[in-house]
Amino acid sequence: MAAVLKVLVVALAIIAAEKRFAAADGETVYNIKEFLEKNPVLLTMRTTYSIFSKCQWYQQESVSASGVKVSTWIYIHNTNRTARGGYPKNWSFKGPDTMLLGEENADREEKKLIYETPDHDCGVIEYDEYFEGSGSKYYELVVTKDKIMNVPEDCKKIYLQKIHPKQDTSNTEED
Repeated sequence: MAAVLKVLVVALAIIAAEKRFAAADGETVYNIKEFLEKNPVLLTMRTTYSIFSKCQWYQQESVSASGVKVSTWIYIHNTNRTARGGYPKNWSFKGPDTMLLGEENADREEKKLIYETPDHDCGVIEYDEYFEGSGSKYYELVVTKDKIMNVPEDCKKIYLQKIHPKQDTSNTEED
């Protein structure tokens, strides 16, 4: 019993230290795994990424302690159907707020949850691509289906602060 208690105390100390170091600069750390577990489907409302469909969403296929398998889906307006946008991607969790596709020191993609509403229905994701020694940074504003027509203002504000002066590709009521 004493050994179990010691292991539990050590585990809690490690978790507390990780949280303290992750937020050492005073920045809030959002948990991307928990955000995805609460939201198996997320619509991309706005993005600075150039390859974007006006009606695009991420659908979680599976999630584990080490990663998540996600498919991108698009609605094709002129044929009135949906289609998968490529193959499902297997992302690995890297720390509490980041997930990684590829190898740590090679060509890779990283997504970091930089903001999440208190109700967990909207988030801002920083998306980095590292290929052949250079990197590109993008931002995505993702929402649950219940927030498609009413994106939380605080979420929009954080997204707009991050992208300025980058180009914005938005889903609007006119689309």
